[in-house]
Amino acid sequence: MGTWRGPCMFGIEEFDKHCMFGNDMYLTADNRSFLNEFCEKSGRNHMRFYAHRMTYSNVVSKRAKMVFGARFSKLHLQRYLDDAIRVEVHCTSSDEIFEVRMKKGMGTNQAIMTSGWDDVVKEYNFEEDDIVLFCFDPKRSGGLNLLLVHMPLEEEDDDEGEHNMSDDDTEDTEDTEEEEGHEISDDVAQDDHDIHEISDDVAQDDHDIHEISDDDSGEGEVADDAGQGDPYFQGTCVFGNKFSMNNTRIKNLKVVVDYYPNAPIPQYVYCLTQSSLNKMEFSEDFTETYLLQFLHKSVLVVVNCTTSLQTMYAEMKLEEKKAVMKANWSDTVEAHELQVNDVCAFSFRDESKSRHRDPSAFLRLVITKLKN
Repeated sequence: MGTWRGPCMFGIEEFDKHCMFGNDMYLTADNRSFLNEFCEKSGRNHMRFYAHRMTYSNVVSKRAKMVFGARFSKLHLQRYLDDAIRVEVHCTSSDEIFEVRMKKGMGTNQAIMTSGWDDVVKEYNFEEDDIVLFCFDPKRSGGLNLLLVHMPLEEEDDDEGEHNMSDDDTEDTEDTEEEEGHEISDDVAQDDHDIHEISDDVAQDDHDIHEISDDDSGEGEVADDAGQGDPYFQGTCVFGNKFSMNNTRIKNLKVVVDYYPNAPIPQYVYCLTQSSLNKMEFSEDFTETYLLQFLHKSVLVVVNCTTSLQTMYAEMKLEEKKAVMKANWSDTVEAHELQVNDVCAFSFRDESKSRHRDPSAFLRLVITKLKN
C-alpha cells in the first residue's frame, strides 16, 4: 500500500524521523520500504535527508536548477552559504562526480543549485516525477558533499485511486472529475515555495488553557492572548469559532502559517465540537470568499491529516450559504483520530492544475492538529 507525503503530509514511519519533503509525492510500498531501510542503516542524526519529486524546472534542458525549501535551507544549509560554494555531488546510479554551485537565492534564504546542475541531470538521467533523496554531509575541511539517491517513478497495480466512500455517498460526485479538465502549465514546479514539516521542538506548556464557547456557529475570534493582531494571523487565518489557545498552540499555528506563504486560501482554524465530528460546517464568510468557487455542485475532497497515514475522501456541498462536509466525514474523523476539543488548522489546496493531483479529486484538505 502506498501513501502520500509532502510539506504538510507527515506520518509515523521510520523515514519520517529522518526526512523532510520538498513537495507532494506518492510513495509506493517499495518506496516506503526502501526509505525505511535506508534511513535505518544510515544512523544519521546531524542532517535530515531531503526528498524531492523532480519538477519541470529541475530537469529542463540548459535551464535546470534545484531550489531547496526555506525551512530545510534554514535548518541545514544557510550556515554554509555566506558566499556561494561548490558542492561535490555523487549519485548511487553512476560513478561520475560533479561540482555544482550552490548559493542563497536573491531576496530569499532558500538554497539554490545552478551552475553544474544541468550536467547532473543529464548524467544521472533524472526525469520529471522521479523521486530523489538528497543526502548532504559536511566536509571536514568545510563545505558540503552531496549523495543523490535516485528512486525512479514506480507504478502500482492495485487500485490506489479508489476512495473510501459508499455508492450512496458518491452519487452526486461521480462525474466531478470529468468536468475538471485543465491545461497543465509548464511552470508547475512547487520547489520555489517549498514549505516544511512542523518542528518537533515546539515548546511544551504545562498550563494548558483550551476553552470553547457554547455557541460554535458562525465566524469566531481568538482570545487576546492568542495574538489576534499578530501579522502571522492577519490575512493568513480565519477563526471558525471562539476559543483560547495556550502558548504552545500559538507557536504551532505560526509554524503552520509559515508553510503557506501567500496562500490563496487562508488557514481555517477551528476547535472541534461534538456536532463537527459528524458534520463539518465552514462559516458563511469563509465559504463565500474562498470555497464558493468550487461549489457549483457537490465536490469530492481528498482529506489528509498530519498525524495519520490514511488518505480519506469526503463530499463537500453548499447548505444554507455554508460549505458543509457530511458524507463520509464521520469516517474521515475516525480514520484521522480527530476528537472534541482538538484545535485544527484546515488548509484547502486547489490542485486542478497539478499533474500530480489525486485521481479521484482536485481539491485537497490537509488538517493539522495543533500540538497541545
